Amino acid sequence: PGPFTVRNDGNTEVNLSVNSSNTAATFIGGTSPGYYFVPSPEGSGRDGCGGDDGNNISAWNSTHTAFSTTAVQVCENLTFADTGDEINISIFIDIPNDASTGLKTDSGFEVHAVLI
Repeated sequence: PGPFTVRNDGNTEVNLSVNSSNTAATFIGGTSPGYYFVPSPEGSGRDGCGGDDGNNISAWNSTHTAFSTTAVQVCENLTFADTGDEINISIFIDIPNDASTGLKTDSGFEVHAVLI
């Protein structure tokens, strides 16, 4: 499947943050597990993420950022204008060969949208 698409259909800008109830170690286990996300624009450029780029995640569209139980701001001031109101969030999981077998779930993946 493709990435999650987050769209601001409201009438004010929002700040977006991502977090999980698990880290890679608690979710997957084993030696050097990975549980990452990568935000990327929908279309070309940075699209609707305005504000101070210093407040946006530095790994935009390039580097895997490890999930944390603490919220990580992905986008400051996601606009509501139809031409730039979406971003994508891809999720990547690295399962080491020594991870325990069985069903693995993360019921705590969250995307927070805070009105500004």
